Amino acid sequence: MKYPVAVTKIRISLVALVLLAFALRLAFLDRRPLHFDEGNSIYFAWIGWDRLLADVLRTGETDPMIHRLTMGLWMRMAGITPFAVRSYSAFYAVLTVALFARVLRLLRAGSSVTVVGCLLLAMSAFAIDYAQQAKGYAMGACLVLLSWWMWIAWTRTGRSRVVMAVYVMSLAAALGTHYYIVPILGMHWLWWMATVWKWGRVSLPGLRGDVIRRLLVQGLALAPNALWAAVSLPAVVGGSLGLSSHSPLNPVDLLRLVLGEWSAGTSAPEWAQTFGAIVFAGLIILGLVRVQRDAKLCGLVWFGASLVIPITFAFLTQLRVTFFYPRFLLYALPCVLALVAVALAPARGAQARPIAPRAAIAACALLLLACIAGFYTSPIDSANDYRPMLAALRHWIRPGDIVLGTYIWMPAMMDSYAPELAGSYAWREDFANPDNANALLPAATVGSDRVWSLNYLRDPDASDTGAVMWLRRELAYVDRVSIGTLSVLLFSRNPSLSGQETFLTATFGDRIRIAAPHARGSLSQGQIVETDLQITALTPLERFYAISLQLVDVQNALIAQNDGDAVNGLLPSIQWRSGDVITDRRALLIREKLPSGTYRLLVALYDRATGERLRTADGAQDFTLGQFTVD
Repeated sequence: MKYPVAVTKIRISLVALVLLAFALRLAFLDRRPLHFDEGNSIYFAWIGWDRLLADVLRTGETDPMIHRLTMGLWMRMAGITPFAVRSYSAFYAVLTVALFARVLRLLRAGSSVTVVGCLLLAMSAFAIDYAQQAKGYAMGACLVLLSWWMWIAWTRTGRSRVVMAVYVMSLAAALGTHYYIVPILGMHWLWWMATVWKWGRVSLPGLRGDVIRRLLVQGLALAPNALWAAVSLPAVVGGSLGLSSHSPLNPVDLLRLVLGEWSAGTSAPEWAQTFGAIVFAGLIILGLVRVQRDAKLCGLVWFGASLVIPITFAFLTQLRVTFFYPRFLLYALPCVLALVAVALAPARGAQARPIAPRAAIAACALLLLACIAGFYTSPIDSANDYRPMLAALRHWIRPGDIVLGTYIWMPAMMDSYAPELAGSYAWREDFANPDNANALLPAATVGSDRVWSLNYLRDPDASDTGAVMWLRRELAYVDRVSIGTLSVLLFSRNPSLSGQETFLTATFGDRIRIAAPHARGSLSQGQIVETDLQITALTPLERFYAISLQLVDVQNALIAQNDGDAVNGLLPSIQWRSGDVITDRRALLIREKLPSGTYRLLVALYDRATGERLRTADGAQDFTLGQFTVD
């Protein structure tokens, strides 16, 4: 079947725009580090259906489960890497552009409006941003558009079992991505009432039956999410009250924030967002004025005007909170873009192609390109970019290691950045404080000699960090890696050199005597080299002496080092009394892959204030405990 040339051009244009959306949403997909919310999504998607509800109840998670369940199926096929999990959102975001074209055509928007609307959506920096995040917003926006298609088709062509079934499934799945999609129910009803009243083609008995059927269908869509609502409502209300403020968000500020991010993107500077909000507001008004002139576009008018419902919902729910995230309303972005497209596209039925609309479209495309470029080149949040740290940890963590952490996004990020580690270590939640550490941590750390402690936004050296303080008392501190807001500490339970018969002894400055087992063995990356130092204070000490355990090569180049006070920093030398014998379990982590050769393990003591080393009886600055080899 042959189509007119104009129709063919329109279809080619729409296909090109879908391909453009595909390219923009997959470009630099894993450039940014995973966000904490993405880590939560990965965790709940990866744990499996059997544990999902139990963990939601335990953690007080508020986001619905359908997105996590379907994302889990995707991850089992595509993998758990950042690119794989984010491509799930990108898939829905590309499909959204195609669905937007279908909805606009169903609303009789015209070819020009359809192409311009799809261009705006395909090049939206805001839409691209959330297409590249492992969250439910892109999926929700796509399914909302699918429900719009079915709702409009139901009104235009009459009810159909297929249409109603697809409507129920799409709406139920959309509501299962985020609680802020609830206003879509009101948006559908506002559009339906306005268009039915305008067309006036339904009798009163038929109207009553249609209303009942639509309410029943929406009830079916709500039913699968009823369990989530019952479970999460207390957490949602409690969280909102916890963040409540006596300074409500101003409606004008809310509109500026939403329209600003919708137009310029989340990474744009504030002045650009303000400028974009003003331009968008003007184009929306112009679009409403232009669309009113054509009676056939009644459905398009109310499709765009239905935006007032989610905006009002957002304002009412945030009355006592001084912030709002426009990403919650990503699903309403097509409603705005439809009106903006009407304002920019040539008037329906125009014989010539006026210069002004074409120039306006070109100007908007250039501005969108600038916003996209700003998004792709926006600075990386280095304080929360744990990729360098996890790139190292993937070589250090051994099968069977225990990892302690407070937040569920921690194991999710570890598994995503280092998939080969998934399932090899034992994740244990760390809710210890100084009061309950003795009760919680012995059971949490049983089963492995190597324990990692992940600390986010807390000082591991602070006395109120219960887990770390307990680990310092009971295990041997090995090493620490810190990047931005995260610190990772490694502890070892049983020094591998304990119990050996051959002990070496040295006296430092006639003040301190150290005895230690003879060290020997082989080395490999990620290995812990440990020893028990038996320290005897020969005289009262009035200065702070640090203990330094070092591994050096044959040229005395430093390979690994662990400095600090005795007993993992808990017993400084100034507290030692004459004759005291202190057991100091000290260890090193072999971070890098070492070349073949011989390596020396040594211990030294130095004055913290001056850095001056105490010498041994034979005048040496250190005491050799033994040698290791790398084949």
